[in-house]
Amino acid sequence: MPSAADLVKISYLNSGTFDEALRSALDRSPDVVQVQIEGRVDVSAFPERLDRWLLAVQESGGRVAQRSVAPASEPQERFVGVLVDFAVKVWNLTEQRRRYGAASGYDAIVDVERGTGAVRGVMFQRRPAAAGR
Repeated sequence: MPSAADLVKISYLNSGTFDEALRSALDRSPDVVQVQIEGRVDVSAFPERLDRWLLAVQESGGRVAQRSVAPASEPQERFVGVLVDFAVKVWNLTEQRRRYGAASGYDAIVDVERGTGAVRGVMFQRRPAAAGR
């Protein structure tokens, strides 16, 4: 787990203010940005707003993965899941680059509660620098 200085936590809110908060956090280049999701969000109804961020990670060469996490009442073991692919609607390319470009240096892991399919959070983790850069 990264040190407190290398970890930024923000709460998900279906609002443009969330996009700006996440962009700002990623622009500061911490090792990890943890998006915490309050309430029930089902993986089959993944929020489009978060989906756009995952697509930006994927389009920049990053990896988007899903991992299964224990329900809150069980011990917190984590299991590496399969790669997941989330579909997204088309949006303005200029806005996409401005807003989502900050995700270009990150991979993303979606935490999904085992048994219920509830999305518990998304972790954006800085990718190691490519060799020769």
